[in-house]
Amino acid sequence: MSEYQRELEEQFEQFKRQRLAEECAKLDPEAEKALAEEGMAVELEIWPEY
Repeated sequence: MSEYQRELEEQFEQFKRQRLAEECAKLDPEAEKALAEEGMAVELEIWPEY
């Protein structure tokens, strides 16, 4: 792999990390928690008790 290819890969990886961070910053933690808990309520109704 050439130095040029390595540099491109590094820049692309940095771009992906930055993009992920930007998208995560848009999330509302309380809304995400409520959505997850809503899904868990449905799951608990379906699963048998042990």
